[in-house]
This record gives sequence, C-alpha cells and structure tokens, in this order.
Amino acid sequence: MQKFLYQLKEKKMITKNQKYIGEIDFMKSLYFDTFLSVKMDRREGAGTIFVNYIIPIVRKDTSERLYGDLIYYFRKQKRFRFARGFLLGKTYDGEMWEAKTQYFYFDRNKAVFEEKHLTEYIYQPVTKKRL
Repeated sequence: MQKFLYQLKEKKMITKNQKYIGEIDFMKSLYFDTFLSVKMDRREGAGTIFVNYIIPIVRKDTSERLYGDLIYYFRKQKRFRFARGFLLGKTYDGEMWEAKTQYFYFDRNKAVFEEKHLTEYIYQPVTKKRL
C-alpha cells in the first residue's frame, strides 16, 4: 500500500494524505502497466461476465497508450458495465499475470483513480492456450 501511494505521489497524481485520488485526465499516458478487469453483459443476454486484459503502457508501435484510449474504447461497447484497473504483476514462477491493488475505476458516468486492495487476487495465464 505504501509503495503504491509513493508511486502515485511521485507522479504527482495525489497529495500527501489523499485516498480518493480524483478524476482521470483522458489525455495522460498510463502510469502503470495495467491488469484491466471489465464487467460486460453476456452475448446471450443471460447475466454478466468479467473479461481480463493485460494493457502495457507502450504499444507495439512504441507509442504510449492514453487513459482516454481505454475508456473511450470500452464505453462505446454495448455490453460494457464497468472496468477496474489494477497494478500489473507476475507470479514468482512467471506463468501468471496477477492483480492485487486496484488503482482506477471507470463506468459510463465516471472515471476515477482510487486505491483498493483485493483480499482474493485475480490471475490470468501469461500465454494464451492455442486450440
């Protein structure tokens, strides 16, 4: 927790004792490589599903990804409900992506930086399974 807050302070995203971090500037580059967990309606219309994405700061074409790119893309999807961005980590063996600390949230109405620590971590395999 302290390391996370220190990183945000260093990047001038929050003040000394602030927990609610504030609105996201859509024109800013991502501050961290991000594990994005998106809640969407199922295609069949029966319930919802979480879909996880690994979002690096730098794209394959070496340009930096903006918060506005992510938020705009998902908000225009019909099935989109909300998304939570976590600090991207890897397990010790390097086989799984890991999300422990949430640092931003957005839905159709708001986009804010906020800190939350998960009691149960989210995992995603590093390599996709080929069928």
